[in-house]
Amino acid sequence: MNASPSASRVHIDLGDDRSYDIAIGTGLLAHPASFDVARAGTAALIVTNTTVAPLYADTLARALADRHPQIARLVLPDGEQYKTW
Repeated sequence: MNASPSASRVHIDLGDDRSYDIAIGTGLLAHPASFDVARAGTAALIVTNTTVAPLYADTLARALADRHPQIARLVLPDGEQYKTW
């Protein structure tokens, strides 16, 4: 992955075609190549919270738009108690 000089890649191996990579690093939203690891599809879901969404959700949606024509957002309240199914 050539996303950024500071990016690391973690491979999530599910043993089949559902396996995927995660890019970890500083400033990845500013590097379009950061999203090359994401599979293209008809839709994407951004899961965020009320604190992070105003800071990054629009930028992330724009970065994903080329690979996903439909982008939905799920904005949860901030707090650990909301990080459950």
